[in-house]
Amino acid sequence: MKEQLRKAINNRVRTWMGWQLFLVILYPLSILQMILFWTRFSRHEHLKGKKVFIVALHFYGLTFFCAFGFLSRVFSSDPDDQAAVGSYVIIAIFVVAIGLILQGISKFVNNRKIELLGWYYQVAMNNAFTNVNQIAAYASRPVASVKLALKFMNEYGLLPVLVNEATGELLYDMRYRQGESTMEAWDGAEAAAGAETPVDSGPIAVDSGPITVECTGCGSKAQIYRNKAATCEYCSTPLN
Repeated sequence: MKEQLRKAINNRVRTWMGWQLFLVILYPLSILQMILFWTRFSRHEHLKGKKVFIVALHFYGLTFFCAFGFLSRVFSSDPDDQAAVGSYVIIAIFVVAIGLILQGISKFVNNRKIELLGWYYQVAMNNAFTNVNQIAAYASRPVASVKLALKFMNEYGLLPVLVNEATGELLYDMRYRQGESTMEAWDGAEAAAGAETPVDSGPIAVDSGPITVECTGCGSKAQIYRNKAATCEYCSTPLN
């Protein structure tokens, strides 16, 4: 799961990182792109590590120019250029060191945010919370940040849960259910094709435990028992 989250985060910002390395050639534009990146993803807490990494890329791009300047001075016959060789080496070491430090910080922060995304996944899947506001309050995180994190995982196929923008209610994504039904039908067809002799295993036991259903009248959730009539406690709509 962690590797899938890490890959999804990298895919989310890959274009931005590529442009940063390119725009270092046009130095003022690279600064503007960094500011735009921070502004665009200011509420995306799960991308906090990448906000540091884009600065590391900026310094790596500067290292290329230092190396270019160093080589141009080494092969120059001008005495002044020869004297500047040492300066380029010092600057290159300085910017590389800063880049490596920032990359280390980025990796640490990114791992922490992946752990947080994993926790969001667990609480959203085990029905411990039914509303994004509950998750945000329990985790002491902004509601908008939690919403964006859940939306991010859903968009990349990692979380079969949607967030109702108006109410914050957690809803099962029907697209995942359709995919599961297709796989179940495929597995059933394979099992039928491979079966040779039908076996009578007796009556099939039906789970009589409680199940969670959604009211068609008001949208609230309730637990009912199979094959037992029940009505919604809020609007009295029959529950099936």
